[in-house]
Amino acid sequence: MKASYQEMFDEVRAPESLREAVLAATKLERRPRKRALWLLAAAVLAAALVGAAGADSEGLREPLRGDLPVIPPVTLEEKLGRQWEESGGILDEEQRKVIAQAVQKVQTEDTQDGVTVTVDTVYASEFYLELLLYIRGENLSNSSYLNLESYELSGSVSSAPDREISHIYTGSADLGVLEDGTVVRTLCLGISSKEGLSLLDGAELELGLGRLKTSGDGEWVLPISLAPAADRGALTLEEAAAMGCPSADGGGREAGAITLRDVRVTSTGFQFRSDQGCPGTEVYLCLSNGTKIKHGSTSESGKSGGSCEVEGRWPAPAEFSQIEALRVGDTVIPLRP
Repeated sequence: MKASYQEMFDEVRAPESLREAVLAATKLERRPRKRALWLLAAAVLAAALVGAAGADSEGLREPLRGDLPVIPPVTLEEKLGRQWEESGGILDEEQRKVIAQAVQKVQTEDTQDGVTVTVDTVYASEFYLELLLYIRGENLSNSSYLNLESYELSGSVSSAPDREISHIYTGSADLGVLEDGTVVRTLCLGISSKEGLSLLDGAELELGLGRLKTSGDGEWVLPISLAPAADRGALTLEEAAAMGCPSADGGGREAGAITLRDVRVTSTGFQFRSDQGCPGTEVYLCLSNGTKIKHGSTSESGKSGGSCEVEGRWPAPAEFSQIEALRVGDTVIPLRP
């Protein structure tokens, strides 16, 4: 039995004094053997706990951020699937496949000031790039959502390599921390839709991150190569009628019919413009299975009562062959003959 005890303690990280005390207990006379075994079991448990605490103190586990929950590993596909369901979609096997095909593995990372940022996967629509980031470092426990406020996306798309993209920032969110202390973050960045460029054509990009910590001037630079999307089809209409909402900014527009021009719908998003102001209504994608998918985010630019451009993205990619119509407010606009 002495040999088996010794082997057991060779696998346990504990102070030497505790090891010696427990091994000494194995030398007790045969008569109080039950008591010795009880002491041994208690000591093994205490040693295991001390060993676990020692692993943390020696930096084998990074300190957790106190403002975030501990979560199991999550993928960008899972996040997009939840967004699809929350927006009215059905997440069946076919839809899971559409999402999986649209997500691209990147696995690029950069380390500065003891903090490593990894871009794990990305999902590109025409004008938006959604990324899943992992952030690791021993000094992240004192950081918060206020950190990493500086983002810069530069580069060009494959269809126009000589033209630099104009980057816009849309938002980020920390999903939680993994058990080892890694922060899981999603980031959404966009490019200007006015330049006629599309991320679906493929792109060579560079993501720059700053202010990752409360102090320090480190900058993280991560190259991202996007392959052209397999599905780049578009359904278009020169014009369509829709009902607009009353102006919410004091412009005085009353609810009524407005004309949408240059309507364009893809599996990832939509665009249209109006000469009578923005419709100010929710936009849905109507599919052949009867579901209506509410837009994930939209952007409106223009003057009240005047020319206005609207573009947005769906919460996840749709199967292009299932797209039947665009719903703007209560108006359903068929897209196919």
